[in-house]
Amino acid sequence: MTRLNDAGGDRMNEAIESIGRDTGDTLEIVQRISAQTIAIQQTITSGHHDPITNRDEEAALNAIQPRADSARYDSGSQSSSSFCLEDTRVKLLDEIEKWAEDPNSRPIFWLCGMAGTGKSTIARTVAKRFNDRHCLGASFFFSRDEDDRRTANLVFPTIAYQLARRISSLREHIVNAATPDVCTAMMQTQLNELIVEPFQKCTFQSSTLVIVIDALDECVKESQITEMLVLLAPAIKTIQKTTTIKLFLTSRPEVHISSEFGEPGMEAVSSVSILHDIEKSLVRADIGRYVDHHLQRIAKVILPRHVVWPSLEEKDALVNLADGLFIFAAVTIAYIGDTKDRRPKQRLRNILSASCDNPSQPSVPLKHLDLLYQQILNASLPDTNEDVDPQEIMRRIREILGTVVSLLYPLPSRLMEKLLQWEEDTVEPTLGPFHSVISISSDTTPIRVFHKSFPDLLTDKQRSGDSWFHIDPKEHHTRLALLCLTHMNTSLRRDMCDVGNGLVSELDVETILQTKVEGHILYACRYWAAHLKEAMWTDELDAALKYFCEHRIVYWLEILCLDRKLGSAILALDYARQWTLDDSSSTTLANGYRYLLYSRSTILLGPSHIYQSTLPFVPRQNLSSSPWEKELHRSPGVIMTDSHDTWNRILFTLTGHSAKVHAVAYSPNGGLLATGSSDKKVIIWDSRTGAQIHSLEGHSEGVTAVDFSPNGSLIASGSWDNSVRIWSSVTGVLIHTLNGHTIMRQYGHSMGSREWFSP
Repeated sequence: MTRLNDAGGDRMNEAIESIGRDTGDTLEIVQRISAQTIAIQQTITSGHHDPITNRDEEAALNAIQPRADSARYDSGSQSSSSFCLEDTRVKLLDEIEKWAEDPNSRPIFWLCGMAGTGKSTIARTVAKRFNDRHCLGASFFFSRDEDDRRTANLVFPTIAYQLARRISSLREHIVNAATPDVCTAMMQTQLNELIVEPFQKCTFQSSTLVIVIDALDECVKESQITEMLVLLAPAIKTIQKTTTIKLFLTSRPEVHISSEFGEPGMEAVSSVSILHDIEKSLVRADIGRYVDHHLQRIAKVILPRHVVWPSLEEKDALVNLADGLFIFAAVTIAYIGDTKDRRPKQRLRNILSASCDNPSQPSVPLKHLDLLYQQILNASLPDTNEDVDPQEIMRRIREILGTVVSLLYPLPSRLMEKLLQWEEDTVEPTLGPFHSVISISSDTTPIRVFHKSFPDLLTDKQRSGDSWFHIDPKEHHTRLALLCLTHMNTSLRRDMCDVGNGLVSELDVETILQTKVEGHILYACRYWAAHLKEAMWTDELDAALKYFCEHRIVYWLEILCLDRKLGSAILALDYARQWTLDDSSSTTLANGYRYLLYSRSTILLGPSHIYQSTLPFVPRQNLSSSPWEKELHRSPGVIMTDSHDTWNRILFTLTGHSAKVHAVAYSPNGGLLATGSSDKKVIIWDSRTGAQIHSLEGHSEGVTAVDFSPNGSLIASGSWDNSVRIWSSVTGVLIHTLNGHTIMRQYGHSMGSREWFSP
């Protein structure tokens, strides 16, 4: 038999050989060949999933950095079982497929639902289905537990990378555009240069291309999601001129997201499906199938073969308790099917009886889920006849749960034990009873909560009440801030990473940090100030901060230099200065803040430049009796310059305009600064760090006036082009252009927050 030479031919040959081995009737063979032919035609005509043909292409694609590979729907960090069970969510999934296939449907589909309604599971299923049909363009799943997925910084570079891997006609255009500067630029630049412009340059004809972005509410920076949504609506409309592209989004109905979907521009291009408003009988039936499937599996694995379990009444009661929340069903199944306890019948009875014991509970959406969580928590306590102190067990459980909930980045049990100063092999046994709500797979895998509804219960006083397991976030941030400072105070030392005079650009920084700085110390260096910001004031914590300021602050800057986080170091010093009550600590932190603003660009070259190139230029008065002076004296060959006695009044110089600056305005809260220039630009700056946030272009003449609205969300700019432009200070997007003047002078704004008038 002659073999076909393309990918489609390989699949056809395999199908024919497989069919030839079977003995089915002729009709079945014809039907199977027909199905294979349709699938092959879809692959050939779709223009998607073109393979990488050589190493040069692979290397060029891998150079698209930074990106978040773990954000894909099918990455190793995603749960392999997080897909809709067969024959569940049928109507909704059909609706989504029809939306994607209809060329006249709106290009954005927003699936909105309360916590626990199964949005992410649906999103993974949608992504998988479209991937199987060769029309998935890319996927990005937000997660507040992952550094590269908890903000929107890497959304567009990651999507561009996946598009380039899948579509050969886009590949060259994206690779050429994906310079390090573009991949780390503001979101508007990323979207335009990495995605919109490559699509405009493409000539391929394709079937519908779907991009899936899940859990917008998991992004910890609300302003970034607002900006992303503002940018996506016009971008999708532009791309649709050359390609049929659809965008599937999911989130909770958070105010900042819902309000953006209510804006006229977004309403015109989006369809909305409210997951918790779907007909209850359909959701109930789907949960019933899910529960029945998994209870049968549990019975097979744990119970003797002759046992018939559960009863129809028990299954119905469990489905009723779920009240439309798939997370309730998922947690229940995980709790009942605990292979260590191996008492599924008893655990199911406990869940059902607990709900009967609390009939007076208010009728709220999460009532039964809260009862389930409370039962899991109470079941973790020892029996009264055990020879242990129940109060000590409660304390340890609260401490570890408070840590899991309050950590700003998830840690594996091994590092968590070191951070908490616990003995080895104690975290996992303490969390053992919580396998149904917390993921604990190994001592090197980060510990994560399965669903945000669990920490919500623990920290919400109204939901947890006076229960023993209630967690006060402030208390745990205080404890973690103290632990972070303690570890830094005992572990940090000069040139801890043994890099000497090495330049960061020439070092394998990631390997150095992994081998020279233990994980819990690196966590402390990155996040101590964020915990301190949320902490209560205590003598012990302030004393630890004082020691850090006097003896360790310079060594901490070495680590942050190698970790490329000097920007966050500036904010950390400012947070700590505002928190402390100690005058000497406050002075050291203020000097450190000024020092970093002044020296950051030089320090970024390498830690040695702290001592050799920057400290000699610190004003003498600020060096005296400070940690900076002590370190300078330990630097042989470094000569103190004859610099000024004190810091001058200039915090930093903002460089970005190419012509004369005519206008400057602070936002009402002082956090932002807007400048207007003869170069026709308005630039928005972070007033604390001097970092450029947005560069606003659109005026055809110089900008002569700028001002913020009273709530700081909008900026108005006036120009010699006789127009007033209104911009979003959050996203940098142009909202309105007001024309009509013949001579433009200064202007002011009304008492409202959304209108300006020129005099």
